[in-house]
Amino acid sequence: MMIQTRKQLVNQRGFSMVEVLVTMSVMAIGLLSVARFNDTLTQDSNLVRSRTEAVNLVQDKIEQMRNYRTLADYNNLVTGQDTLGPASLIPDITVPGLHNLYTRTWTVTPDSTNPTHAKVLNVTVTWPNLKGQVTPNSTITLVTVIAKNNPSTSALAMKNL
Repeated sequence: MMIQTRKQLVNQRGFSMVEVLVTMSVMAIGLLSVARFNDTLTQDSNLVRSRTEAVNLVQDKIEQMRNYRTLADYNNLVTGQDTLGPASLIPDITVPGLHNLYTRTWTVTPDSTNPTHAKVLNVTVTWPNLKGQVTPNSTITLVTVIAKNNPSTSALAMKNL
């Protein structure tokens, strides 16, 4: 067993109050940085999820408009708007998987280069951001051209190729 002398006891030191305060300050800054980073990741994740859902809604509308079955259906393609969202936000309209409230607007106009045989379809989906505002970051727009083809003769045209 070792017995410490008085001189050895005097040379031993603990942490000073200043060292403890500096350590606590560094730890507090680190923890605040981690908390802000986590908040930023959550916001970015919500934005990416909303954008993905919006792109899917735009693509669904484009495909729906392209899938006409007769020339009369093609002639009846018109401008419109609908609202989509989860049952918690819109009890009457339930779209599985959505977590936000979306407004989908589409315009159908004759194609300027070929107005008798094509229409331009412009589909826009907007949603409110965390502050409840619609901004360029919460808007997705796609534009496409829908050709006037008779679906009943399309298979015959492909056969002749």
